[in-house]
Amino acid sequence: MNDSHSLSADDQRIVDDWAERWHALRDQGRDVDLTDLCRERPDLQPALQKRIDALQHENAPADSNVDQVDADDDADVFAESFKESLICDSHYVNLLHHSRGGLGTVYTAHDLRLHRDVAVKFIHRRFVRDDEKRSRFLAEQEITGRLDHPGIVPVHGAGETPQGRPFYVMRFIDGKTLEDAIVAYHKRLAKKKSAPGRNAELALQFRDLLTRFVSVCKTIAYAHKRGIAHCDVKPDNVMIGRYGETTVVDWGLATSFSRDKSAKESGEKTLMLHSVDTSVLKAKGIEGTPRYMSPERAQGKTNLGPHTDVYALGVMLYRILTGEYPFNAADDHEVLNRIVDGNFTPPQQHKPSLPGPLCEVCLKAMSRNPDERHDSAISLAEDVEKFLADEAIPGQHESVSRKFARWTRHHRKAVQSSLALLLLLFAASATMAALYFQAAASEKVAFEEARTARQEGLRFSARLAAGVVTRELERRFDILQNETRSGELATLVAAVKPDDPMPAKAVQEWIISKHTNYQDLAKAYSWFITDRSGRQIARAPLYDEFEELHASVGADYSHRDYFHGQGPDFKQPAEGLPKIITEPHVSAAFLATNKNHVVTLSIPIKDMSGASPRIVGELAMVIEVGNLGLMRLDLGENRRVVLISLKEDQVPLAIDTDQPFGLLLDHPEIASMGANRDKVYRMGPKVLTELQAWMDKTQQDNISFPPRESLFISDYVDPVDADKESHWMASFSPVALRRKAIGWAVAVQEPP
Repeated sequence: MNDSHSLSADDQRIVDDWAERWHALRDQGRDVDLTDLCRERPDLQPALQKRIDALQHENAPADSNVDQVDADDDADVFAESFKESLICDSHYVNLLHHSRGGLGTVYTAHDLRLHRDVAVKFIHRRFVRDDEKRSRFLAEQEITGRLDHPGIVPVHGAGETPQGRPFYVMRFIDGKTLEDAIVAYHKRLAKKKSAPGRNAELALQFRDLLTRFVSVCKTIAYAHKRGIAHCDVKPDNVMIGRYGETTVVDWGLATSFSRDKSAKESGEKTLMLHSVDTSVLKAKGIEGTPRYMSPERAQGKTNLGPHTDVYALGVMLYRILTGEYPFNAADDHEVLNRIVDGNFTPPQQHKPSLPGPLCEVCLKAMSRNPDERHDSAISLAEDVEKFLADEAIPGQHESVSRKFARWTRHHRKAVQSSLALLLLLFAASATMAALYFQAAASEKVAFEEARTARQEGLRFSARLAAGVVTRELERRFDILQNETRSGELATLVAAVKPDDPMPAKAVQEWIISKHTNYQDLAKAYSWFITDRSGRQIARAPLYDEFEELHASVGADYSHRDYFHGQGPDFKQPAEGLPKIITEPHVSAAFLATNKNHVVTLSIPIKDMSGASPRIVGELAMVIEVGNLGLMRLDLGENRRVVLISLKEDQVPLAIDTDQPFGLLLDHPEIASMGANRDKVYRMGPKVLTELQAWMDKTQQDNISFPPRESLFISDYVDPVDADKESHWMASFSPVALRRKAIGWAVAVQEPP
């Protein structure tokens, strides 16, 4: 017989996992056969039995009803035992398992006093003695009970079982979730092969989903006025009752925040907890449903508030519009990375027939920058209500044709009367001529609208792609800055002496560790460290492909651009004490040994231990520009995304130019050539001059950078296929770092 004290670490983990599984099944009211649970390792059954007995003893007195339930394998007796525990306090009987969440399990029950069905939520048994989980559960029941709104399920009462297990009683909503309704709608839509608005029944169903979405927004807005953010807004947490009511449930991850002036003036009072300390409502790390998390939440930030829920509402609207999730991946970690990157397919690329104004509302709510989202959930609701009422949405540009179409819909009788009068005044020939010219004008307007839409799509895609590059660069600079701020690296570098053998052992161990730890998060070609004189004292990787020590270790690089930050490399190492960068710097592009374009991101290492800061060296990361995320963007089958350097680079010149500018850093066709390419591609001087002039003017005219506008060229020649004389429509947007231009731009192009 196995004893728990003699189990190996692996066997102990297996027993713990099985015990947790046993508790989960019993919380659902299901019969659990230990023999079946241990069928793969029957030798562990005695240890599992002892583990379960120990857990039962921890969670309840020996003579309690709960112990009797846990010892009995009959699910009916399990429910009956709970009935006995509750009837003495609240008269709730006939408990049946309904659903299970992160903090607790929900049962349906019958109220003997008022003769109605209710929902009873218990904290999971394993959390009864967990102070943090218990406080969170008590906070959830108080928040749910004190948020007095038609869109929030009312709480009838709360209490504890004799075994000390807290619970609260709610109205039972006999219905389905909003997620169920969304899935059903899109299944019917796919079956009908129709767009919203073209089938009367589907159009009504679509409007019903949007109306429910507005109700959810208003419910969340009410909570915001009370100083509470839900922090797990998703269609699965919205219930649709039998009578059409829309209710937001599961406030288990709610957080509190400081209300703004408008919330205080609304007349609603701040919800201050009485059952537990308010600190339990502070966000702790990454919690919730990954697909509905905002970028700031996916990064683990804790200053959450209305902007966090507005983003999740935007994802919910995206789900209603497309039936898809904006961020999909094989695992949650990759989903969070994509959310932080902000790279997702706009709704109209999923379904071109979707209403443009509604898609713009969705994209605004899902802005990566919280300041660019709707300023409140009620503002988001008002935009959707404007759409449902066929009214103009504030802040959106409308074409003349769209305004005219709306006017005609709002003044049908006037339009009909005018047409009738025209029919009386003109002969049949005049009527035919009018119809002909009207058709021609409509065709011209449609053509111009389509062309404008394509241009706007290219401009938006260029800004999106430039933002992806910006975030990839900023992520790497954030890593470098965080590592230099701790003081550990400065101490190690300052201790290296001029005559020490290279690489410096302690510094080399440090950089190997950091290079390995960050490679998945921010892939780099190499990391290296130079001292104050420009000598390279450590490098990762340390050995080249032939397993030999890299020749760069110990060499003088004070002449390199990434060290002095004054433009291209000097022809030889600087004499005397060289000048070193004082702020983050992106070097000029150059070719790596694998023929890929690379740049160096460098940052000064400052020793802060003295009376004033002292620069003791430089930490640098070499990256291949092909790893900056552009090739992962899916902007359409016929579109190309290209990264361009406008500043002087250090790549060999092309045959047909003598200007070291306009280098194509990343291009899908160049990437497909791999190491076999033997040519350097640069932009033509005419386009390069136009782009540089536009960027210079943009920097002068805009207080913030990068600008929201993009340069559009209708007849652009791609240098890669210039010999084919093919022309493209292209839009260009600058890349910024810390809101400053770095001499790069992104082009998104498509055939005219």
